Amino acid sequence: MYHRILKMIIIFGTVCAFGIDAQEPLFRAGIMTDTHIEKTEESCRYVKKAFEFFREKKTDMIIHLGDLADRHYPEGYRIYRRYFDEIFRDQRPQEIILYTDHDQLDCSDYETFVREFQEELKIPHKPYDKRIVNGYPFLIFPQSVEKEFSKMEEIIEQAIRDYPDKPIFVLHHCPMFNTVSGSRAGLCLEGRLVLDKYPQVVHLSGHTHGSLRNENNIHQDTYTTVNAGCLQLWQGNLVGKNLSSKRNDEVMIMEVYSQKLLFRRYTLSDNSEIGAENPWAIPLPFDPKTAPYNPERRKASAPVPAFPKNSAITLRKDGSPFRSISFSFPDAHSSGGCYFYRVELERERNGRYESFACKEDYSDFYLKKKREYMEIDFNSGFFEPGEKYRVKITPVNFFGGGGIPLRMTFTAGNPQKGKVVFFTDNPSRDCIYTAKKGTSIPGVDGWYLFSDRDSLGELRFPENIYSSVSDGSILRITVELEQIQPEFPRKRFWIGKGDFKRASSDSIFLREGKTSRERIVFDVRKKANEHYTLLVSHGVEPGPIRFHSVKIEDLGKL
Repeated sequence: MYHRILKMIIIFGTVCAFGIDAQEPLFRAGIMTDTHIEKTEESCRYVKKAFEFFREKKTDMIIHLGDLADRHYPEGYRIYRRYFDEIFRDQRPQEIILYTDHDQLDCSDYETFVREFQEELKIPHKPYDKRIVNGYPFLIFPQSVEKEFSKMEEIIEQAIRDYPDKPIFVLHHCPMFNTVSGSRAGLCLEGRLVLDKYPQVVHLSGHTHGSLRNENNIHQDTYTTVNAGCLQLWQGNLVGKNLSSKRNDEVMIMEVYSQKLLFRRYTLSDNSEIGAENPWAIPLPFDPKTAPYNPERRKASAPVPAFPKNSAITLRKDGSPFRSISFSFPDAHSSGGCYFYRVELERERNGRYESFACKEDYSDFYLKKKREYMEIDFNSGFFEPGEKYRVKITPVNFFGGGGIPLRMTFTAGNPQKGKVVFFTDNPSRDCIYTAKKGTSIPGVDGWYLFSDRDSLGELRFPENIYSSVSDGSILRITVELEQIQPEFPRKRFWIGKGDFKRASSDSIFLREGKTSRERIVFDVRKKANEHYTLLVSHGVEPGPIRFHSVKIEDLGKL
C-alpha cells in the first residue's frame, strides 16, 4: 500500500513538474491558413487532408485564417464545402473563415464577393463577427479592417469588458508589424499600435507563408501572436535573391485549458507532430515579465548553432570560363537550432579582406529528413579575373545568434564575362535616380534620401545602350552601392521596365544597417523594345543610398 501511494505521489509530481495535463482541454481548435485553392479538386487535396486530420483529432472548431482561394473561385468554394460536409457529416465542428483579399481578386465588387463567398461556403458568420466557444471569445475581422483599425480597437475593448478574465482571440489575416516571421515588410503598423494596448489578446494570423517548424512564428511582448504558416508554398525574404518556393503541408491544433494554451503543430504527409516533446505553451493569464516567447528572452538563452567538428568548405566552378562558383559545406543541424546560413564574399584589397556581397539561405530546419550538405552559389558577375577572395559562412539560430563561421580563401581564375555595353563609375552623373513613390532628396557626394515611408525609387540607365543587344540575349546588370538602412525592413531591388508590378528579374534584399560597398547582379533576357531600370523599394523607414558603379554586359543567347 505504501509503495502504491508513493508511486502515485511520484507520478503526480512528474505531471506537475513537466506541465503534462491530467485532464482533457476545454476544447480544441484546428487552425489552417493560406490554402490558395483554385477551381479543381486537385488544388483542394491539402484541405481535404486537413479536414480528415481534424476529424481524427476530434477538434471542436475549425478556423481558416484567410486566403482560402487564390482568386474569387466559386467553383473552388463549392469543392471546399463538399469536402467539409462529406468528412464531418456526423461530427460537425464550429467554423470560422476569414474574408481576405485573395478571395476577392477578380470579383466585380466587394458586396458581390461577400455575398458569394458566404453563400458558396455556407459561412455561419459575417465579415465582422464574434463567436463564443465554451465561454471564450473569438473576434472575427476581415482583412479590410486594416483601413479602419479603430473599429478593431472598439470591438476588442468591448470584449475585454465582457470577458475580463479570459484571453481575447483576435482572428485577423495579417500579423502586426515586427512580430512573427515575415512581418517586418511594413505590415499593419497601425494595428500593432492598437494590439500593444491589450495584453489579453492572442492574435491568430496567416498571410506571410512559412513553415510551422520556424520558431519565429510565435511571438510575445506586449501581447501574443501565433502565425499558422500556410498550406501552400513559401519563400521568405532573406538577404540575396528570392529563394525557390518550398511546399508546406502543416496545420495547427490549439488546445485551450483554463490556465494555458497549447499550440500543437503537425505535418499532414504522415500526421506526425512537430516538436511533440515541446509544443508551444502559453501560460494564462498573460504576464509580459515572464512570457516564454519574448524574442529578447529567447535570444539570450538560445544556444548558438555549430558546424560538425572538422567541417570545411568545398569549392566547385561551373565551366571554363566559369558561369558560377558553388560552395558546399556540412549542415549544422547536429547542434540544433540552426535557422539559416549567412554567406559573405570578401575581396582582398591592400592585404585586407572586405565584404562586398552577401547571400543567405535556410538550413534544413523545415525538412523532416535532415540532409548532410548545403550548397550556395554565386554567378560569375561577382568575380573579377585573377582576384583573390575569401568566403565566410556563418550558421545563425532562430533569434539572430551566430555561431563560429567557416572560411576559405581562393582565386577567381577566369569568370565568364560579356561585351560591356555600358559602364559608369559615376551613376549620379550618367544615370538618373528618381522617385516612383515618395519624395527623393538629393544629398551630397551622390547620396539620395527618400523622406516618405514605403518609398519606391528608380535608377534609369541611358536609353540608347540596348540598341546593340540582340533580342533574346542575356543582359547582366551589375550595380555597386552603399546604404545606411534602419534595422528593418531591408531594401529590395529588382530589374523592371519602370513597373514595380511587372518585374523582369528576381528581387534581391540587402542586409540592414550601414553596409560597406555592396555588389548586386541581375541576369535578364532582353525582349524587344524594353528599357530596363533598377527598381528600389526603400521600406518602412527609408535610409540613404549611394550608387558607386553600374555595368551592363551582353552575354549573348546562352
